[in-house]
Amino acid sequence: MKKPYLIFVLILLVLFSASILGAEDPFEKLNKDYEEQVKAMQRQYEDQRLDMEKQWAQLEKEQEETWARLKAEAERKWQAFVHSTKKDWVDYNPDKDSRSKVDFKSGKIVFEAVVSTDDPEALTKAKRKIEQQIEKILKQTDVANKRILENQLVTSQGDKVNFGNMKNYIKKEVLPRLIPAPQTFKAKDGVERRKYSVNIDLVPNHIRLRSEKYLPVVQKNAKRFGLKPQLILAVMHTESYFNPRAVSGSKAIGIMQIIPRYAGREAYRSIYGQDKVISWDYLFVPENNIELGSKYLALLKYNHFRDIHGDVKNHYVAIGGYNWGPTAMRRKIVDRYPIAQMSNDQVYSLLRQKTPQETRNYIKRVTERMSIYDPYFR
Repeated sequence: MKKPYLIFVLILLVLFSASILGAEDPFEKLNKDYEEQVKAMQRQYEDQRLDMEKQWAQLEKEQEETWARLKAEAERKWQAFVHSTKKDWVDYNPDKDSRSKVDFKSGKIVFEAVVSTDDPEALTKAKRKIEQQIEKILKQTDVANKRILENQLVTSQGDKVNFGNMKNYIKKEVLPRLIPAPQTFKAKDGVERRKYSVNIDLVPNHIRLRSEKYLPVVQKNAKRFGLKPQLILAVMHTESYFNPRAVSGSKAIGIMQIIPRYAGREAYRSIYGQDKVISWDYLFVPENNIELGSKYLALLKYNHFRDIHGDVKNHYVAIGGYNWGPTAMRRKIVDRYPIAQMSNDQVYSLLRQKTPQETRNYIKRVTERMSIYDPYFR
């Protein structure tokens, strides 16, 4: 008998003896160990998921409380609470008795102050509050320390308003146009007040000037994620008119209108390989917002809708998905219609007929606005 055969027989005898004596099958033990490891990993993943969900819930609760507190404080002194939107940046002073609203679409700013009607120096106080509010927003920077309204205002002589001529501009050109409201009002605190307001126009080419501020970061992310920079700029234009302080009713944040928990979370995880609770402050930094927005556009094109072949058709569907959401676009359009057999024009027509009105307009505007930015890249 050869040695290998003897060894094999001995191994069988040992395994048989082990089973007779009640010892655990070594192969079964290995399998049990593996199953325990899998279960431990599943428990760890579930614990991490639940912890992350708690963090998201806490952050959203804090944001809602901040919003509610601002609304309550404003309504004590004003007839109506005015707040930031996709195109408007609204800012209150700490006492909540003056405010400004910058309309980044129309290029107009309204400054308002409310003063008690029994104050003998009401007009003087209103002027002082307005002056302080104008200085505040002209000096205000985004989180990246760039002035939000840089080069957006000029004097009657055509000079850019800057720190050197700002006070003279306010006193000579703005405050003389302050208008008191003809009627008084009472807000929730019961005090009778009058509103004073003045309007200022931004420069005629204000949208183009704001877009140019972001060209370097747009070009960098376009190259990084395989996108046309014109697409990123057209999305920014359509989403917020290049308003870095934009906040929509659905709490989409910043210049590319990122919803933190969904598009922001998915894009961040794809870029950095980790889950993260993304704050509003993080998204108010234009560089962060553009990075995540660009990556999300790329995820729509190359992941969510990678089965839509043809650059133009893929382009239309991805743009619609950015507005409507990839799940709705997949369920209501991609899985229902034979897009592969359709022409580019037929897909565009389909999306313009079968998506919600907001998404129809969004696809049209983004597509048309891309050509506005062609001259930057010739």
